[in-house]
Amino acid sequence: MLAPALIVGSLLGGVAGMAIPFGMMGGIFASTGDGRLAARALFPIVVVGGALAAFTLGSWWWVALLVVLGALIGYLTALGRAIAIIEVCIVVTSSDKVNTVRDLILYTVFLAAGYVAGVFVGKAMGAPVIIRRPVLAHIDPMRASILGALSLGTAGAIAIATGWQKGYWLPMIFLILLEFLVVEEQGGRMVWFRIIGTLLGIGIIVPLLSQLAVPLQLVAFLLLVGAGLVLVSSRYWLASAFLTAAVVIVSSLGRDVTAIGQERLWATIWAATLVGGVAVAMTWVRRPAARA
Repeated sequence: MLAPALIVGSLLGGVAGMAIPFGMMGGIFASTGDGRLAARALFPIVVVGGALAAFTLGSWWWVALLVVLGALIGYLTALGRAIAIIEVCIVVTSSDKVNTVRDLILYTVFLAAGYVAGVFVGKAMGAPVIIRRPVLAHIDPMRASILGALSLGTAGAIAIATGWQKGYWLPMIFLILLEFLVVEEQGGRMVWFRIIGTLLGIGIIVPLLSQLAVPLQLVAFLLLVGAGLVLVSSRYWLASAFLTAAVVIVSSLGRDVTAIGQERLWATIWAATLVGGVAVAMTWVRRPAARA
């Protein structure tokens, strides 16, 4: 995933290189995330949605896009198709800012190319398709759409109001936590693990590693990402600590590490609060017959 991104980035610029891994992640998620959603059906969401997110990031048009994505997530979740759509939208909301029409075209083209490659990689890996009905069953599609639109749109509005440098972190983390709530029996526990890991990563690991020179920070970044991916299925709170530290380190190169760390912490707290609100609102979203 990194090799083609580095090659394309060196030839055409960082925007083109950045689009490839995002597209590949979307393609892998789409091809393995839910057997009832074909990868071709999610193609326009990743490519069009990702391009629009990258071009409108930090504006109210971006919030409007999040509202649409939130409504789509709510509707498909009510139909038992939560996994793929949430994971694909995580990729979309992760798109970083592009500033020119040329950058937008490059980002769109290589996002599409990365997506197609990701679909082939996902199928070639032979990874089992994840087919699980959400834990939150018997949901009214219309009410779920309204709740999804309000919650994801609110995440974007908060990010804009705070003026964060990494505003997309809030909706992205919200969707990660929402997936736990929707498909995990212990979803609430996983949300707490995420908060604990974020606190550890920012409060302990990041201050120590921020004293390293930039080349050593990049080495530490790779080591932390590797450790986080190894632990993510067994010790999620510790994996979150490693991954949080890694993301803050690479995001703060040439910037104030303290400010970036605070953004990540507050984004996680706000995301957990919004997911808590969604959990409370599920009493309204469930079908009346299911509540009886």
